Amino acid sequence: MTVQLLTRSRPAGRLRTRLLHPGALRRAAATADLLDRIVDHELELVRRLPVHRRGRPVEKLAALVMLAQAYRHHAAGWIGRRELRRRSRAIFDRLAEFTDL
Repeated sequence: MTVQLLTRSRPAGRLRTRLLHPGALRRAAATADLLDRIVDHELELVRRLPVHRRGRPVEKLAALVMLAQAYRHHAAGWIGRRELRRRSRAIFDRLAEFTDL
């Protein structure tokens, strides 16, 4: 089964269809599920922290949730690889802001 992705071509502004490989869509869905499991596990640990120490971990988990959502959108065929890559890069840049170096 292939999924058609509608994209807007730049010069004419018309919609064009592009076929996405089903294996890539399954991998994207599996990645989203994995990220959700990681967030669920880490959320249990964050709940044990004192309230005043939860800020940064919660922000990191929110970024992982956004990354999972981007992968889910790619798996659904709503966004292409470039948009997934752009969103992922933005999320990793946001996560890099939290590192203590």
